Amino acid sequence: NTLVHEYFHVLQHHLGEFVYPPAWMTEGAATYAADLYDGIMQGRSGDELRAEWSQKASRVTAALADLEDDGSFYDASPRGGYYLGALATDWLVRHAAAQAADDGGIPSPELLGLEEQAKNDSHIEYYRLLPSSTTWQEAFAAAFGISPDDFYESFESYRRSLTFETTFEAAFGISPDDFDGDLQPYRDAVAAFHPHLSDDAVVPVVTFIGDVPAETRTAIQTELESVHTFLTERFGASPYEYSVYVSADDESGRLAYYRLYLSGLLGNYGCLWFGGGFIFHVITCPDTLSYESYIGAYFDTVLYNTYASIHPEWLALAAGRLYVRTVYRTSTSSVEQGDTFDKEFSRHARIASASVIPLQQLETHEGWSAAGGPTNWAVGFLAVNWLVEHAGERALLEYFRLLPRGVPESADYLPNAGSWQEAFEQAFGIDIDEFYEQFESYRTTLP
Repeated sequence: NTLVHEYFHVLQHHLGEFVYPPAWMTEGAATYAADLYDGIMQGRSGDELRAEWSQKASRVTAALADLEDDGSFYDASPRGGYYLGALATDWLVRHAAAQAADDGGIPSPELLGLEEQAKNDSHIEYYRLLPSSTTWQEAFAAAFGISPDDFYESFESYRRSLTFETTFEAAFGISPDDFDGDLQPYRDAVAAFHPHLSDDAVVPVVTFIGDVPAETRTAIQTELESVHTFLTERFGASPYEYSVYVSADDESGRLAYYRLYLSGLLGNYGCLWFGGGFIFHVITCPDTLSYESYIGAYFDTVLYNTYASIHPEWLALAAGRLYVRTVYRTSTSSVEQGDTFDKEFSRHARIASASVIPLQQLETHEGWSAAGGPTNWAVGFLAVNWLVEHAGERALLEYFRLLPRGVPESADYLPNAGSWQEAFEQAFGIDIDEFYEQFESYRTTLP
């Protein structure tokens, strides 16, 4: 797929004599060509490809007409614009093919089989025409048989309709024709993407949907606030936010879930989902919300967009998913008798002392998985505890704040400390190699 995509860029450059606007077509036509090739080789249908493009493109809230220049296109959404461009290219190729087969008027694009569609090369003809055309708009109209302005108007209507149809069925496993409820709110949701938060408060916000019992509302709100206070006051967390959607039942929460699915953050319908900046929960679900959910959601937020998740697996997982949760559980007033931090430490120490796997092996996902639980978690827990005793509890979250964010050379890239190794040394006051050496010596002293 990557080879075909990049080869198409070579073709664009060769025919169009760089620069060749608009930007959405530069990447969209290459994505279209690569996925068309993949689809034919794998025996997929055009409907499958369009559904996939539509779902991924739904992350882009901007109109296609606003993505003509490089700056606006690449800032629109990570890769989402590529699929929106592919969807647009698909529409244009089918329109040109339908027009060529029609005696007059401007016919609507007809759905074609992929093998048949691959024979239509209007998306390549466009680049052939660019060097001899006065403007790209002129080449566009000649290649596709429609002006850019008329195309944009028709495409936005098609985009909303396709997004609704394919997203609804993909999210809930049922076609709109088979759904017996009111579909209009779901159609409206396509044009009005769900806001992250409804106010300016930088705190976790819970929204209750339907008839959620008062005692359940109170319990959820109280624990959410307790975790927030714990993270900010004890571990020095910077102000953070995410949204918790709590629904009384499947039917009440369906629209909220559909909006979240449109954002590309959630998968097929489930009663408990965690996404980037979201928790969705139906109270009838066997799985319940707890302090673990809220601490996990915080780490999803603080780790979001850290460059390529380059930091060690043991530190990201053991710190975010185990150590902080253990400290919270053993320090709250609701702790069961005998459930203390020292008891948990001893349990992990017994597990870790039975293993000779070095901590450094747990840096990578492969090494972490190969070690297997509970050994990897136990060794990681002891390592995080060593760092906290060495540099203090607040150093832990300071490390995550110092990690690089975004993609290097992109407009939104934040180098921060520059690398995870530099972030580690600045936060904990020790070089990573020296830490590994000292920690392995420390492990030999464990009973």
